[in-house]
Amino acid sequence: MPTKIPGQDIQRSIVESAMRIALHEGAGSVTLRAVAQEVGIVPSAVIYHFKSLAGLLSAIYALIDESLMEWRAGRLSSLDDPLAHLMPAQAHIAATISHLVRHMSRHALLLQELNRMAVRGDIDLGDRMQRNDEADRHFWRTLFAALSMPADDAEVWTAVAQGLLPLIMLDTDDARRDALISAVIWRTQDRIARRPTPLVPAKHDLPLSPHSPAMPKGKEQIIQAATRIIGAQGLERLTHRRIAAEAGLSLASTTYFYATKNDIVVDAFRAIQRQAVQAVVNERTPQAEFVSTIVLTEEEEERWEMGAMVALNNAAIRSGELPELALTLRQLRGVDGLRWLQARGYRQADQLDGIVWSSATSSLAVRALIQPKGHRRDFLDRQSARIFDELFGLDDFSPPLHRQDEEA
Repeated sequence: MPTKIPGQDIQRSIVESAMRIALHEGAGSVTLRAVAQEVGIVPSAVIYHFKSLAGLLSAIYALIDESLMEWRAGRLSSLDDPLAHLMPAQAHIAATISHLVRHMSRHALLLQELNRMAVRGDIDLGDRMQRNDEADRHFWRTLFAALSMPADDAEVWTAVAQGLLPLIMLDTDDARRDALISAVIWRTQDRIARRPTPLVPAKHDLPLSPHSPAMPKGKEQIIQAATRIIGAQGLERLTHRRIAAEAGLSLASTTYFYATKNDIVVDAFRAIQRQAVQAVVNERTPQAEFVSTIVLTEEEEERWEMGAMVALNNAAIRSGELPELALTLRQLRGVDGLRWLQARGYRQADQLDGIVWSSATSSLAVRALIQPKGHRRDFLDRQSARIFDELFGLDDFSPPLHRQDEEA
């Protein structure tokens, strides 16, 4: 039986319960029925207080924003410790990211999910996205200034630090994760300082034009259907029954080829990844438009491959039911970034550079999407050119792929 809650506390209880669901299962799992059951009220009571599901999601955003503001203030105050000056700036940056992962990472990921929903028009956040973005960037700039780091490098460090989070959260081993954070931070410093860097050899070849593996027609139909569902509706809507209907196959055929959802998701991710790489690497994309071509369509919407990979990455982070996907994503961290660097003409790079590149790209993509349409491509191209030139330098680039074709 529903429990009575004092009127002055019920709104807070509803929002906190909804946020717990969203943090652990994703924003798409927040429903009026699920929240009402969690709180111990009837669904109509949620509507009474928040008018709609969109209104409730907007309230979740405000609560997360509040939590992140408190975290930022706490981290900046930690620099007042008398021994803080004994540690190099890079150690402070790595420790800050590590602390964010341990305490606020799901909050940050959920905020990005809600931003994407707002960009699609599913919820109305007003100017909250812009204000949160500015607050986050202000935090990193203040941190770097307190660490006496050059102001000219602040944008580069901010982009890498903001974008690194979803790439490292897949690892549940604290020590291994912290080691990767440190490696990325020190590599970023080496690239900014133009220090010679010994490259880490890849364990596997990284073909510039990955091709789809041969598979039975029915299996291929299933994967194509799964990628369409993930791209349009999200991972939460992916079921054997929906895939069968989308593919025009029987449910028995779908379960014959793929016994579990996890198996479908892993192959679907690989298919999406191949399309994302081929869409850019195999095209004659001008240098100045390289990043915007990866992220945006001609209409300045997010490319569905990028949105789908973000959704799959977040699902693997949250769910213990997708171990193969999480392992695949961990193994491939930085691989696409390295392919894209190579496609730009940069040869002296390794997978760690790919992680640096992917982190900065991820951060810039999030910021680009909250810009008004008509400004996203220009914003992304200008920002990426400045940041990547500082990280890798035009002088270090070999002639880009297809340059001979372009000149001809």
